[in-house]
Amino acid sequence: MGKGKLSGQVQKVPGRSPKKAVNVKSENKSVQFRGDVVTSSEEGVQEKMPSDLKSEGKQKDQLVEYPDGRTEVIRADGSKTIHYPNGTKKDVSSDGLSIVLSFFNGDIKKISPNQKVMYYYAETKTQQTTYPDGLEVIEFSNGQVEKHYPDGTKEVIFVDQTVKYLFADGSQESVFTSGVIQRVATNGDVTIEHPNGQREIHTSEFKVMDKNIVGTCAVV
Repeated sequence: MGKGKLSGQVQKVPGRSPKKAVNVKSENKSVQFRGDVVTSSEEGVQEKMPSDLKSEGKQKDQLVEYPDGRTEVIRADGSKTIHYPNGTKKDVSSDGLSIVLSFFNGDIKKISPNQKVMYYYAETKTQQTTYPDGLEVIEFSNGQVEKHYPDGTKEVIFVDQTVKYLFADGSQESVFTSGVIQRVATNGDVTIEHPNGQREIHTSEFKVMDKNIVGTCAVV
């Protein structure tokens, strides 16, 4: 409510008509008290204590209305909720460290005290979480998960639990549920390692199976 500081609260006394407005100077700004509405004529901001938020014997929540259409509910514990004209809602904890933004299109953004940021895309039902150390985790609606590491490495966990690593230098590694590991070098050469110890090397010029089940070497 602007920069002025006001002490005390304004209350209506049952059975009495509100007296005429009393002008008070607060940091060189004129503020008028009328019933349960505080109006700052300089900035056009109204601060209310709505009847539906009043509770006997407890500190009242405050409703602040801004000229741009925003409304802000400030609760007794210091937490607040801001409603924007486009339908977006912002919830802020009393310490200001936890923030939840509910957008008009159904998207949700959550900021945790440790600065972890979660963003949920309603249209695609995808959740993206960014951690303070730079790790980014993307969870798709079909169960696929991607992890983007600060060093440029990307880890993709497919629905069938196959894991694929995409490294910053362009090389790749895939680990299949069967135990087979496939590596692709930056020059395109492919190495396949089988659980039984067999290894295949595929290049643009030849294919080598350096150890088959019976322990012999074959070149194709």
